[in-house]
Amino acid sequence: MESGAITKNKMLDKITSLDSPFIGEGKELLISEFGKEYGTYFSILQLIASGKTSQSEIDSIIGKNTGAYLVNLEKEYSLIIRNKPLFSKPENPLEPA
Repeated sequence: MESGAITKNKMLDKITSLDSPFIGEGKELLISEFGKEYGTYFSILQLIASGKTSQSEIDSIIGKNTGAYLVNLEKEYSLIIRNKPLFSKPENPLEPA
């Protein structure tokens, strides 16, 4: 309230601004969830945000196989979604993606 954020839109702008205390809190939460591999996860998310969306693109930039990380980001953390072509073969739930 001290900052004058008294409307819904102003509150949302304040919460999502770069100097928001919630930004650091979110980062710390992700670091604790990802563990010692947090740097790799952050790099992958940054690449996806910049438009690098295929595993081969991400692998070549990071320099290692990111398949397990991508599966975790999708299945364990629900931070990304894999889009598949409309008429592609359904995934077998017993086999790894």
